[in-house]
Amino acid sequence: HARPQLLPTKGYGIWFFDEANRCHRDARAGMLTILQDRNVNGHAVGSGWIPILAMNPSEADGVAYEVQEFDAALEDRITRVNFKGEVNEFIQFMIARYGEKDPVVRWIMSQPDIVDFKGKTRTSPRGLDYLVAAIQASGGYKAHNFFNVVAAEVGLEAANTFQKFLTSPESINADEVLDDFSKGTIEKLKLLEDQGRNDVLNTLVEGICVNIVNRSKLTPKNLENLKQYLETINAESKQTFFLAFGEKAGYDDKKVFEGVVDYLINNSKKIVEFLRKSEQAKKEAKGGK
Repeated sequence: HARPQLLPTKGYGIWFFDEANRCHRDARAGMLTILQDRNVNGHAVGSGWIPILAMNPSEADGVAYEVQEFDAALEDRITRVNFKGEVNEFIQFMIARYGEKDPVVRWIMSQPDIVDFKGKTRTSPRGLDYLVAAIQASGGYKAHNFFNVVAAEVGLEAANTFQKFLTSPESINADEVLDDFSKGTIEKLKLLEDQGRNDVLNTLVEGICVNIVNRSKLTPKNLENLKQYLETINAESKQTFFLAFGEKAGYDDKKVFEGVVDYLINNSKKIVEFLRKSEQAKKEAKGGK
């Protein structure tokens, strides 16, 4: 007979009932007075609080859900609003939760059709959200059981698709260049150049420059990877890199090269030596002119 502490009395807000059509019929009966009179067994709920019920339909797009239909009395007390998922909203949710650099997020951004709002596969929004959490909890994307974790969360077919994405040129990002530069990275860069994918290459340059500027310090490994990257890309991409870096570091176009050297000199002697050797090699190639 004591008033339940969970009943809100002051202020304004939403009193949210999730899975409202899965609960016991006694609980559904209790919703009648909550919805119409804003009270529970005579205990009044604050008038500034709105009860909202969330539920799955009994059937949608050929998928059945184990739920109980509302009777006429309860149905008469609600305003039914049907929602459908939007892939762009889900992408923004995942970016806010895990960041644009996360491989699963980049996979979704590059292949939005994989998001299944109809419940026919395991790549539902919830399933993909769980996938990132499971990968992080099991040791990350380089864990020995990585593929098994992905397959367990979203199924074998989706796991194979994701694996292909991770090895595709479109999957390359700034972190891979600076932290994990490998033979596979070189192959991706060469393939993107052969395919004329300047859109991906320019986005990558932008990401690398922002990443460098935002890092407090570049490790020797980062610098060696950056050196390999600059040695791999073509002249046009090199020019794009220095122009973009000069802009991000706050230098005008006339002082881009000097700006890059001045900025990196505080982070590494190795990269400066590389840049100076490159400049010296150009002079020697031109006969010292």
